[in-house]
Amino acid sequence: MVSTGSYILSAALLAVLALSLGYSAVRLRRRLLPAWEGAPAHLVEAIVGIALLIWTSELLGVVNILYAGTLVASSVALSVGIAFASGFGRRPPGKRRLCLRLFYTYSNVDNANTIVREQDG
Repeated sequence: MVSTGSYILSAALLAVLALSLGYSAVRLRRRLLPAWEGAPAHLVEAIVGIALLIWTSELLGVVNILYAGTLVASSVALSVGIAFASGFGRRPPGKRRLCLRLFYTYSNVDNANTIVREQDG
């Protein structure tokens, strides 16, 4: 039978693991696919979160340190690293500005420059 303390500790570790991987998945999706919203965005976040869990577990298993504590610690370290790498407080550009930037990049520079100047007012 599982003791109360062991159960509470395991539940806390599971919550920290889920929150850190969820945070990492959301930050990665916002950074890589800023225009996606709704169900498709949440699907990508779920897939990325599960992939991060699997990759982290495999990497820890390769070096023979796959334990509950190391898995949680590495997922927290991963989420901190992703937070700093993706710009901790910055929000990605909105859809309209992103589309204008893509248009500016992949079309005639003079035409796109005119459109951006008109949109900025």
